[in-house]
Amino acid sequence: MTTESRELSQWSGSPVELYEFTNGATVVRLASSEPSYVLDGNTYTATVMQRSAPKAGGPDAAPTQIDVTLPRDHAVAVWVRDDLTTTPVTCTIRRTHRGESDSVSPAYKFRVIDAQFAGPTCVLTLASLREDFQRNLPLYVTQLTCPLPLYGTLCQAVATDHDANYTVSAIDGVTVTLTGLSTADAIDAALFPEGVPRTPLYVGGWLQTAAGVKVGIKAQDGDDVTLSRPITLSVSEVVTLFAGCDKTVTTCHFRFTNTPHYGGEPVMPARNPFVGSGFE
Repeated sequence: MTTESRELSQWSGSPVELYEFTNGATVVRLASSEPSYVLDGNTYTATVMQRSAPKAGGPDAAPTQIDVTLPRDHAVAVWVRDDLTTTPVTCTIRRTHRGESDSVSPAYKFRVIDAQFAGPTCVLTLASLREDFQRNLPLYVTQLTCPLPLYGTLCQAVATDHDANYTVSAIDGVTVTLTGLSTADAIDAALFPEGVPRTPLYVGGWLQTAAGVKVGIKAQDGDDVTLSRPITLSVSEVVTLFAGCDKTVTTCHFRFTNTPHYGGEPVMPARNPFVGSGFE
């Protein structure tokens, strides 16, 4: 039989979808059913997965968006969990039938634009380039605090100028104790004039392991930090912490010396003159 006849058959079809996820130079190839599948010398590993019905731009148009569900601890899920914003994850999808080498469907290319974690699963939203162009983009708004991503292109603060290594001395769930953390926070506090509000040094920053796994820091108390989610750590392990920012102009100035690139408007009037009675 041919691939076309298998597509039309009620009983003889044996479809398999092939997913090629790329993150920089790293590639993970997955097959939608067992056993694993070899195409052009590359092995696509059979994986427990599920996808939604594709959203199409028209009756005969290529799919523009689909959802793919994977186990939350799968390598691809870990990619997007740790660093979706700075390293784009792309996916190429093909479809064929087992036992037929005459044809493989055209390759549809997508980019991972969102990831939702619920229980043991991760739902990845994949969008085509066409869908990307149709998305509503957020506008740059004027606000008191800074809207710029910390250490981003517009922020221009350099992450490696504000990082330090610490040794893990204790772990309790998402609370990690790091030797010398309180000393570093005290040095940071001395940079701020007396009476100026300040958040602890690493709140809003992140912790990074030697393997490159990143996790946000929600709170800091002395030598303890509270992580945004659990990760695998061990006592005596050395990790790197990157300073956080509360998006205020005082932190931008005293901690980062980066006021020329501050994205907020700290002297913006509290009352909008264009609504209500305006200024009084």
